[in-house]
Amino acid sequence: MPKQNTRRAKRIRNLVAVSALTAVVLGVSTFAWFVGMRTVSVSSFDVEIAVTESLLLSLDGSTWNTTVHISEDTLDAVSYAGHTNSWGGDGLIPMSTVGEMDAAASRLKLYEKASYTATYGGYRI
Repeated sequence: MPKQNTRRAKRIRNLVAVSALTAVVLGVSTFAWFVGMRTVSVSSFDVEIAVTESLLLSLDGSTWNTTVHISEDTLDAVSYAGHTNSWGGDGLIPMSTVGEMDAAASRLKLYEKASYTATYGGYRI
């Protein structure tokens, strides 16, 4: 009997030690993940849009091709006068849509978490 109790106590100690180590590793990794997610940022990037041969793209309405290259530096140069395209200003804002079209503006109703008032070109929540 004493030998069986010693084995059982040793197993329980090992189980407690492994469980504690697992809890510490899980806690540290979860904390590191949350800290890392707070500092997410997007740096400048270039966009290349390509299509098949039966469709042509243009940013200025006069030059047509199957490939369009856009970057923050070249957006105004390759777009037409008075365009409403934007690169994002101070950064990207999290937005969502429910798929409804705004008939007056002929674009999707986009929602962002800011306020409950309607804004030019979108609707805020």
